[in-house]
Amino acid sequence: MDVARTTEEEFAMALTREHRLNFASLNCEGVKKANAYISNLLSADKCDFLLLQEKWILDSDLPRLNALHPEYLAIGKSGVDDRIRILPGRPSGGVAILYSKRHARSVRCISSDNRRICGLQIAPDAGPVTLIISVYMPCDNYSHSNVSVEFERALDELERILHAYEYDNCIIGGDFNTCFQ
Repeated sequence: MDVARTTEEEFAMALTREHRLNFASLNCEGVKKANAYISNLLSADKCDFLLLQEKWILDSDLPRLNALHPEYLAIGKSGVDDRIRILPGRPSGGVAILYSKRHARSVRCISSDNRRICGLQIAPDAGPVTLIISVYMPCDNYSHSNVSVEFERALDELERILHAYEYDNCIIGGDFNTCFQ
């Protein structure tokens, strides 16, 4: 594109097309069970970022996420802290974001201690900075007047993140476990 010969509007439209990002979100109910589906989804090359919820693996198993597809990297959190307690049954919850390796040098992880939230910031050399957050919210108990403490903590953490980072666009996807009425 010859920038000297284009109007500002044409340049802005071309820049937007060049930096278009595609997202998908999946409550996978266990990454081991959904491994083939996730691999096929990523192989179709339709998404730059795949937000996962309920991946059901421990922190020690997180490197497995990088093996789901050779062209993707991952960040994530287990829903349980396996260092603190003995785990009865399978791990529950957990969130992750798989992202195309072509974005790797533009990605920066977002800091959060909440096991229901993980995120990253993508800042390409030219173009908008985008905040991407995957959430697996606790059930809000569907009360119109009394929100659970755990749900409130997750909302507070989302608010903290939104104020702590600079961005032009923000994508929050996942399993919200609530009714938006």
